[in-house]
Amino acid sequence: MESIRQPLTSRQYESASNSCFNLNALLDHLELKGKDRAIVSKKLAPYFAMLPEKITQDLLSLLKGIKFAPQQQSSSLARTDAVLQAPNTHLIVFENEGIRLLEVLVDPGEEVPFHSHQWDSLMVTIQGSRFKINDGKTICEEDWLLMAEKLEGSLQPLSYQNIGTDVFHAFAFELKF
Repeated sequence: MESIRQPLTSRQYESASNSCFNLNALLDHLELKGKDRAIVSKKLAPYFAMLPEKITQDLLSLLKGIKFAPQQQSSSLARTDAVLQAPNTHLIVFENEGIRLLEVLVDPGEEVPFHSHQWDSLMVTIQGSRFKINDGKTICEEDWLLMAEKLEGSLQPLSYQNIGTDVFHAFAFELKF
């Protein structure tokens, strides 16, 4: 049986083209080249194509104030690092001397153990949800929305639980400088 594909409307085509352009601009700013660029691009391209253009433009705006300059870092991670303490929800997509790209997936009802993120990061939320957050002293609830935002690194561990009805999905570009 032959499948019938509908052509993209001019608005859909423009949005997809802008998302690809924004992803390429992001990869250029992070100075990713060759094989590294291909790995990150392959993972992010389908998600960037679905995001509203405003989100990818917000991410680029956040990047404008950051000078990419990888420095020699200690190879040791904090013992509270997200990848060590919450490996089921924080997956390394790519890592080099300058960045670590994490994919964060948290199912409804899932609790993420206490963990920290030692580097500043740029986070792009693909699908948001509602969370109960515990910093060890207080507990609050927040909606984590579809957005791009800059988060400051901290060794102060937090735990959280997805109390919403949707899987939370985000990518965090941890900046090791």
